[in-house]
Amino acid sequence: MITDINEACAEGVGSSGAVVVSQLRVVVSQVLQISGLSQAEANQRAGLNADA
Repeated sequence: MITDINEACAEGVGSSGAVVVSQLRVVVSQVLQISGLSQAEANQRAGLNADA
């Protein structure tokens, strides 16, 4: 899923698409946290880190 999100961003999704992408990244991070990852690791895997 993250690969698909990254591809959409690379192709240019527009401003409303960027909002949806951000929301998807947050949801992915939350699911990863529920599965047992730390918040930092989940954020990194979801692409939420500022340096990612």
